[in-house]
Amino acid sequence: MSDLVAYIDGGSLGNPGPSGIGVVMDGPTDGTIRIAKWIGHQDNNVAEYLCSAGGAAMCPGA
Repeated sequence: MSDLVAYIDGGSLGNPGPSGIGVVMDGPTDGTIRIAKWIGHQDNNVAEYLCSAGGAAMCPGA
């Protein structure tokens, strides 16, 4: 089984405020995948949750 490493983060400037998420996945077969997305005017918790869900949705077998 090959390893897949995901680095995820979500944040907002202010709480609530302008928010975004970022996901970087490193895998041995497909190389590095990067995602950065503006998610609107949210609070920090929403940004973190969306980032976690987005990262999990990209994992094989999720």
